[in-house]
Amino acid sequence: MSNKICLICGKHSDKSLCDDCRETTDIEKLCLELSAYNPNKCQNALWNDIAAGLNSTYDLCDIVYELTEDMPSPRREYFQMMRMSRCGKAVPKALRDKFFILYESVANAAGLTETEMLTLKGLALSAFVGEYRYDDAESVSESICAIRALPLNTALALGDYYIKTRRYSLADNALNAAVQDHGENEELMKLIKDCDSRRNGKKEYMPSPKNAQEIYKKFMEKIGIEIAAPLKKSSVPVPIPANKYPAVAVITKPDFDSYVSFDVETTGLDSSRDSLTEIGAIKVIDGRIVESEKFIFSELIKPYKKRIPENVELITGITNDDVRNKRQMWEVTADFLNFVGDDVLLGFNCANFDMKFIIRAARYAGVIIKSPVFDVMNYAAALGIPPDGKRRSSLADLCEYYSIENPSAHRAYADAITTARVFEQLRAER
Repeated sequence: MSNKICLICGKHSDKSLCDDCRETTDIEKLCLELSAYNPNKCQNALWNDIAAGLNSTYDLCDIVYELTEDMPSPRREYFQMMRMSRCGKAVPKALRDKFFILYESVANAAGLTETEMLTLKGLALSAFVGEYRYDDAESVSESICAIRALPLNTALALGDYYIKTRRYSLADNALNAAVQDHGENEELMKLIKDCDSRRNGKKEYMPSPKNAQEIYKKFMEKIGIEIAAPLKKSSVPVPIPANKYPAVAVITKPDFDSYVSFDVETTGLDSSRDSLTEIGAIKVIDGRIVESEKFIFSELIKPYKKRIPENVELITGITNDDVRNKRQMWEVTADFLNFVGDDVLLGFNCANFDMKFIIRAARYAGVIIKSPVFDVMNYAAALGIPPDGKRRSSLADLCEYYSIENPSAHRAYADAITTARVFEQLRAER
C-alpha cells in the first residue's frame, strides 16, 4: 500500500493526487493553496492530518514541487517560486540562491501573465536587497516603477526599496499609487509612516554587516546620494546577573481594576536563547478597555543574536526584514516598563512564558520589574472555564467560549487586547 494520501479525496495513492482527482483538480490553484498553507490557520482537516504525519507540518507545502513536475516551463518555475515565497510573501534567505536561478531562467520567457511576472519581480526586488545586491535591485525597480496597478506585495517591495535607498519622493509616489489601487492597506500605511519618519529625522536605513555597509555606500554614491557618516554600532549593555535579579511577584487574586494587558512575540520558545520580536500592550483603567493612543504600547524589536525562523515568520507574520532596523530588546523593554509603571502586568501564560523574555530584556536594560504579574490562563483554569475538561485552555478556546474575536492572533497587541477582553469576561463569572 502506498504511504501517500491524496490531497483531495484522502485515499491512499502513489502520488499526492490520485488519478481520478488529478483529472478534475485545478493543479495551479492547488499549488497556490499549498504554498500558502499554514497549519495554525488552515481549516482543511485532511491537510492538517497529512501534515501532522510529516517531519515538519510545513513539509506539506513542498508537495508543490511534485505537482509541478509535469508542468511546462515557465509555469513550473513560477509555482515553485510561489512555494519558496509562501505564495508571494517573501523568499527566505536559505532559498534565495535557488530562487534567483529560477527567476533568471524565466525573466524573459513567455507564458506568464503580466501580474504573475510583476509578482516575481517584487519578490526578486526584496530578495536582491536582502542579499545586498543593490545593482540587481535597481534594475528590477527600473523595470516596474512606471507600471500602474502593481500587485500589492510588489508595490510594497518597491516602496520599501526606495525608503532603504533614501529616495523618499520616489517611495511616496510608489506607495500613494498603491493606496489608490489597493486602498489603505495596513502594511502600506506603515511604510508611508516609516517613509515620513525617516525623512523627518528618524535613523535612516543602513545594512548591519560591515561588508554590506561598504557595498551599500558604493551603490548610494553611484546613484548620487551621499552617506554623511558611518553607522555607529551601539554597545551591548552588561546585564544584571540572573541569580541577582529579584523575583517578580505572581498574584492569583483579581483584586485590581486597573492593569496593563500585554503579550510578546519571540523567535522561539527558549527564553535563554531566543529573543523578543514584538511587545504589545494596552492599559485598562477601572475595567474599561479604551483603544486610545496614550493607553497603547506596540513596537517591533530587532532580535538579539537571532534570526526569525521561517515557521515563526509564517505564524506571526513578522519577517526578518520587518525587524532588521528596529531597536534592541533592552531599549524597547525599558520603554515598555516605563509605560507599565506600577500597574499589574496581566497576560496569557505570561508567568511561564512572556515574563521570562521580559525579565531577560530587563536585565540587559538594568531595570528592576516592580509590578506583580497575573496569569489569565491559570485564572481560567482555576475557575474551570471553559468547562471542557482541559487542564489548561488556550486563548483561542476562551475566545470561542465567550464569542470574542481576536483581530490578529499571534501578533502582540492583538493578543494583548484580546486577553484583556477575556479577563473581563472571566472576572464577571466570580
